[in-house]
Amino acid sequence: MSKLDGKSFQRLVSAWRYNSFGHHKEDGLVLYNRISMCAHSCDPTCCWSYGDEDAFVLRSRMALDKGDELTISYLQDEDLLKSTAVRQQKLQNWKFTCMCPRCSLKVDFGRGIRCQRCRVGILYPQASNTSFELCRVCGSSPPLEDIAMLLHMEEEYVQRVDSLDKKDLEDVQQVYQAALDIFENHWILYVMDTILWEGHRQKNVMDAMEHQRRRIDFHQHYYFRPTFILAWCHEELGDCMMAQFPTRKWHIVQEFQRAYQMLAVLCGSTHQYTASPYNKLWQVSNGNSTPATNNGTADSAAPEAGKQAS
Repeated sequence: MSKLDGKSFQRLVSAWRYNSFGHHKEDGLVLYNRISMCAHSCDPTCCWSYGDEDAFVLRSRMALDKGDELTISYLQDEDLLKSTAVRQQKLQNWKFTCMCPRCSLKVDFGRGIRCQRCRVGILYPQASNTSFELCRVCGSSPPLEDIAMLLHMEEEYVQRVDSLDKKDLEDVQQVYQAALDIFENHWILYVMDTILWEGHRQKNVMDAMEHQRRRIDFHQHYYFRPTFILAWCHEELGDCMMAQFPTRKWHIVQEFQRAYQMLAVLCGSTHQYTASPYNKLWQVSNGNSTPATNNGTADSAAPEAGKQAS
């Protein structure tokens, strides 16, 4: 039996490290025979979850033709809602630059900045960061000196949001309020909406519901595919509607229906995560407006853990 040289050994270790998955019950990494060979995409054709007896279940989340590539996301759902530059930077952990269809778009629609002229329209930067799309309201585009200023301001806000203390809701609220005057349909607003939703949901439900609604709006604007995050946003909003507006049956039903339908795509109609909004939908449809126990929403461990890197 021939000895394994250092270069071959390093190659084997790297193949294990960059293609394994974090185990959902125990510490450690898991390498699968075929699933670990799936390539990454920021708009993956498939999603995965754990099934019965720890089985790894891969499901298509869009119509596929024979010969289409099966791709998954190496990133968490929340990272798919960040800018192209941020996603590509995170994927450097796997030693490659993503060139999927989303990353190849010429315009990043998750980085909206209010038009400086009309203050109504939204400007979206080109991927090259050298220009903006024309404002769809007034048709203007910022001059070169303003482009540099806007991009610098955006970077400052990104750094500020990255350093936020989630427990200091007053500071988060101040940064959020200031950012609203500059940005619209921007991923940093989504990050702060998430912090404020989680911070207010117990004591200030009405404000929390507004931040949840904004999270849903941004998700649907920037990434319209079903994700566990979006499904659970709808389910949690339905829970709040049941508690605050029990007579708004049509709205409650709509939220639980959307959660159920998305989770059915992501993990199947019989999965425990899908059962939660289904049971709530059944209760509302049969006249029970008492909030159900939260058995499968975002507080639970997400079935998608992402591929592991450094």
